[in-house]
Amino acid sequence: MEKVSIIVPVYKVEAYLQRCVDSLTGQTYPCLEIILVDDGSPDASGALCDKLAEQDDRIIVIHQTNQGVSAARNHGLDAMSGDWVCFCDGDDWFEPDFVERMLRCAQDENADYIICNYQIVSGGGRPIPSGSVDGLESGCDPRLVIACGPVSSCTHMIRRSLYEVSGVRYPVECRQYEELPVVPALAKFSSRIAVLYEPLYNDESNDVYLLDQISSENFEEAFQSKIIMQDVLHNLKQREKHIMNLRFIKGKTQTEVA
Repeated sequence: MEKVSIIVPVYKVEAYLQRCVDSLTGQTYPCLEIILVDDGSPDASGALCDKLAEQDDRIIVIHQTNQGVSAARNHGLDAMSGDWVCFCDGDDWFEPDFVERMLRCAQDENADYIICNYQIVSGGGRPIPSGSVDGLESGCDPRLVIACGPVSSCTHMIRRSLYEVSGVRYPVECRQYEELPVVPALAKFSSRIAVLYEPLYNDESNDVYLLDQISSENFEEAFQSKIIMQDVLHNLKQREKHIMNLRFIKGKTQTEVA
């Protein structure tokens, strides 16, 4: 049975963390590794992480000084031991069969990169499906994911080897929009992308919080992420050429020996 690692960056989510972790430990697929990365949270979130770990031996807790969500995700990636990896924000939660459905889709489609829809939950109101994957289909060109797919890593389940082959990590210099450079880089290395249209991820949305995020500083963050994304794609292109050259040399050498 393949192990799935779920990485949860934790910062100021004391009021939501129990619900988040309950949705993970209650998954219908049991072979999990749940990594809670306490990003130096000033509330009681860190202590709650330790308490939750005492209740389920699948939970691993990492405490770090406050470095931002990118550093927290990278710390989780470095510590993980699963065959697959996915992320969940500390104030959000998975549907009970999130992992099972995503893995089954991967097996049915022979895919190493799976994307599902998500739904927005605001103020306890009725969930609203985002429709974020409506323009995609299983087996689609990775460039479509880059152009119009959901950017959030939380709706993606990715085989660990893609992170290893690509060398991709989240840019610590970006404390927002950090996923913009990551998604296209991973999609570029995928052998096959599969899509689930059902909303299996729940995004807790706070209207006041969202309005508070709209500022010139945020737009500067987004612009910086775009620059990093361009650099990442350029480096990946060079890396691809290097890999192809090595394969050509290896194949030529084997032919000469034969």
